[in-house]
Amino acid sequence: ILLLVGLMGVVSLCCCGSFLALPALNTAREAARITQSSNNLKQIGLAILNYEAMHGEFPPAYTVDENGQRLASWRTLILPYMEQAAMYDMVDFTKPWDDPANAHLGDIALQIYHSPRDAGTDMRYTNYVVITGDETIMPGEEATGVFHVRDGLSNTIMVIEVLNSDILWNEPRDLTMDDIRCVHHGDDPLATNVIPLQGVVLFADGAVRRIDDNVTREMLAMYLTRAGGEVPPEWPLRE
Repeated sequence: ILLLVGLMGVVSLCCCGSFLALPALNTAREAARITQSSNNLKQIGLAILNYEAMHGEFPPAYTVDENGQRLASWRTLILPYMEQAAMYDMVDFTKPWDDPANAHLGDIALQIYHSPRDAGTDMRYTNYVVITGDETIMPGEEATGVFHVRDGLSNTIMVIEVLNSDILWNEPRDLTMDDIRCVHHGDDPLATNVIPLQGVVLFADGAVRRIDDNVTREMLAMYLTRAGGEVPPEWPLRE
């Protein structure tokens, strides 16, 4: 009986130890996913900067035809700078992204455009979006250059990580200032296109940083303008 009690005690300790280890294991896994997402953004940032070096301007958020119909996304335009020249050559840039000539490309999942933090969702949907609008670095069909970013490249956000995305990677659609939802600011973590806890953002100088509780909505808005003239507080977390 004493032996049985002793064995039960050992089993109980082992089980408790396993349960105690689970939160630490989950935390480590989430940290690894955040790191991988940061690496994705760094590669995207390098591609955007190489595009700028080649064209003298950043890619527009989307291209349009003579009627203003949206054709291709910035994510499509930078494909050659991410070793995806073969896919880029398959695009008919004279036709919309969802035209039969191009729609099939959206069925090809590109891992670099999908955050490992959103592993349960369709890989065709992107987790990396720009914020469009007159004051941002990718306002829309217009392309901006370094000289337009008067707030400084290191003070201007270019791309933001979101979860629960409903935007296909080749779709010429992103978010606006009014669309921004952030878990740190009390928004629903299950909302569509929501910035997650410890969400990562890409700055125009290629740096990747994280969003934490110290990044308020007002602060985020300051960093999203390219020439607002604000002097925002120092960003708290840097990769």
